[in-house]
Amino acid sequence: MLGSIAFAQDFYVVQGYVVDENAEPLVGVIVRVQNTGSGAVTNELGQYELRLPEGLNRIHFSFIGYKGKTIEEVVLKKTVLN
Repeated sequence: MLGSIAFAQDFYVVQGYVVDENAEPLVGVIVRVQNTGSGAVTNELGQYELRLPEGLNRIHFSFIGYKGKTIEEVVLKKTVLN
């Protein structure tokens, strides 16, 4: 890093779930935060948990047999996501 000081970046936990068109949980969906290398895989209830930095995040969901989808989520220190 040649003479620079790195400050720890705040991360925030974001949780969610993925379901199909019949509201059934999808197990094994890959959830990636673009340009970070961070991601998760949904569990048996379709749930996932990510640690996101503050600001704009692009989250990509992919699953065999389904078209991938990318959403944009803005995370602020005082944001509550429902």
